[in-house]
Amino acid sequence: MSKGFSLMLLGVAASLLALSGCGEDAPAGIPHTHNPNAELTLCGLCGEIKETEACCKEGTALCDVCGLHKDSVLCCSSAIDGRRDRVLCRKCGEVAFTKKCCKEGVAACPKCGMHKASPGCCKIDPVPKDAAGGEFEHAHAAGH
Repeated sequence: MSKGFSLMLLGVAASLLALSGCGEDAPAGIPHTHNPNAELTLCGLCGEIKETEACCKEGTALCDVCGLHKDSVLCCSSAIDGRRDRVLCRKCGEVAFTKKCCKEGVAACPKCGMHKASPGCCKIDPVPKDAAGGEFEHAHAAGH
């Protein structure tokens, strides 16, 4: 192996380490933690739930307004952020790790119980009950 190739390989490895992680910014002063049972990742390319049969399926009708799969969770949603994947909180329906996520005092939807008009309202399944049968105090371990 040449010295130049070795340096290039080292640079690529360093870049991967620097750019790894979920890429979500945590609000100041709040630890960035995840609870996989309380989150749902949506594909930024099609708007469907990641790792499902519908995700990026060819031949699916596209929305004339937003360009995502018509009637997908992200279709014409306020959660659209370019073509980046979005993580929704399954307790409140908001984009996870934002100031709106699990915020107290927000009106709840009478049908699904999530924040009314949130990106996940009436579009995603709510957070599952914990092992004891009760609800999670907060969908994300340390606050967000």
